Amino acid sequence: MAQNWLSGLVIAACGNIPGSTHDDIERMVEECGAKFAAMDISDCTHLVTTQHDVDRGAKKVIEAGSVSGCQIVSVGWLHKAMKNNQSQKAGKFQLHPIRTSLKKAPEPSAVKQSKKRGLDSDAEGGGDESRSTKKPRFVQTVSLKVRTAIVDRSYSGDS
Repeated sequence: MAQNWLSGLVIAACGNIPGSTHDDIERMVEECGAKFAAMDISDCTHLVTTQHDVDRGAKKVIEAGSVSGCQIVSVGWLHKAMKNNQSQKAGKFQLHPIRTSLKKAPEPSAVKQSKKRGLDSDAEGGGDESRSTKKPRFVQTVSLKVRTAIVDRSYSGDS
């Protein structure tokens, strides 16, 4: 006989959940009177997943985060609801991204500086702008085109 203590809830699953398959979760959800959302989670009230999937930003986790009122919970929430025969508050079962597990940006001092000299530096790598020897690429290209045109005119006899 089906129980209805989760009626009105729409529950989805995401990722590899230890000890449970998505089919197991679907069976538990439907036994308790809730609806299981396999693909479309736009009406989800709860997404059952793992901390790992939350931290890595799984597609369904991101989608669930944009659904108003959808709570992202561990499978423990569903197991406790089954054990107590009643809906549970997310409370300690609610999952949040852990910032320390995300990759940190390198410190500015750790970023390697380019050894290429800039447009404003001289041949020795100094910073004296008045003695710059490097020209921008477009100046080099224009100069080459002008020189080529002069040479072409002088050989064609169009002086």
